Amino acid sequence: GVGRSGRRPTGADLPKVEIDERADAGPRLTAGAAGGSAPVCVTAAVLAGSAVWDPSAPEVGCAEALVTIAVDGQGLCLGMRRSGQGVLDASALPSLVQRGCALGKELQSRIQDVLQAQGAGKEAV
Repeated sequence: GVGRSGRRPTGADLPKVEIDERADAGPRLTAGAAGGSAPVCVTAAVLAGSAVWDPSAPEVGCAEALVTIAVDGQGLCLGMRRSGQGVLDASALPSLVQRGCALGKELQSRIQDVLQAQGAGKEAV
């Protein structure tokens, strides 16, 4: 697909994970040319009209549908995939995408905090 800049993304646009082999260093996520962080995906299982985020295997087995949303570091939706055998009401999609993007942004922030803590030799919470 074409990115927000109007051009097709390249490998140079993707974030990089740098691994320092020194014992006191940890992984570090660095922005690609586009300035973003690595995308994350969040999944909701839709059960009886309600969304269960980060569902367990039994919840997935009971779900009418699954919605997976790819989110960038700024909380923007990069893509979405619906799967499962059941019907998903289209009117539910905007709220699912909005919540998924918020959760994805929060997850990215936590991942970055862990990577920074590990790089500084601190124990992550």
